[in-house]
Amino acid sequence: MTYRSPTERRHMLARRLKWGVFLFALGVLALWLDRPVHALLLGDEAALERNDWYQMFRAFGFLPTWLLIAGAIALVEHRSQPVRRTGLTIMLSATASGLIAEILKPILGRHRPDLEGHLVWNPILGAIFDPDKYGSSLGLPSSHAAVAFGGAMAVAMLYRGAAPVALVAAAGCAVTRLLAGAHAVSDIYLAILIAWAAAKLSLRLMGDRETRPQSRFG
Repeated sequence: MTYRSPTERRHMLARRLKWGVFLFALGVLALWLDRPVHALLLGDEAALERNDWYQMFRAFGFLPTWLLIAGAIALVEHRSQPVRRTGLTIMLSATASGLIAEILKPILGRHRPDLEGHLVWNPILGAIFDPDKYGSSLGLPSSHAAVAFGGAMAVAMLYRGAAPVALVAAAGCAVTRLLAGAHAVSDIYLAILIAWAAAKLSLRLMGDRETRPQSRFG
């Protein structure tokens, strides 16, 4: 464990507090933007489903997409010496992000936006205690966006050069969910926070942090 002086610990705490305030402010902004963005971006879902670009970006929120990508990397890496676990790290990050999002949905209990962009909240833990009444059409957070950003952020943290492509793919998936009217901005924002935390934890658990610093993100 690295020793830090009292001054260093105070500076670290101050930075964390600043980041906490910043992320909280972004969350408030996301909530404020929910309805106007919904009204601005809502498109014809039937037409979107026929659009190849829409389908391509939406697929990045589909967990098997990331399992195939990460599986291919893992198959290449298993022959390396020492054996790297980058592929498994990406798998874990995408899977954990989607799982956490699905667990949070009934706990937070907010429904998907209606056609006017209204967002209805369940009673506290209502979807858990009475799933038949409150457990359908839950949207906070977006599990598609969580999976997409979970995989993309792991890629970005592992391969600096691939970060723009991976994050654009995840952002494209998030936009498809907004265009379809299935989610609000705050659904996406919370999914991104979950994905970032899942990616950081996955790198730590898989022991894949700081192994190739020349190609790291952040």
